[in-house]
Amino acid sequence: MEITGVEVLKARGYGMKLQVDTRATSIEAVVGQIMSRYHVADINIADPPMESIIATIYRENRPAAETGGQTSGASGEGATGETPDDPSREATASA
Repeated sequence: MEITGVEVLKARGYGMKLQVDTRATSIEAVVGQIMSRYHVADINIADPPMESIIATIYRENRPAAETGGQTSGASGEGATGETPDDPSREATASA
């Protein structure tokens, strides 16, 4: 599946788990493209877990003394690739 801003996290049988970078494309656009190409029996759209968001914010805002003079989170990636500046969402669909 080639959609800008969409990464396939898992594909098995009739199901797929996707991660969408909403800076690159909207959820509505992704769902529209999926619905036009495939028969979809069920779809689930979820924001990243709150724990992951909080951990990312904490890593990015650590004082320089704790990180040896450098700010952490330079790549800004959390457990599922989301950051406050990277509003990714996961979508799971099955046919």
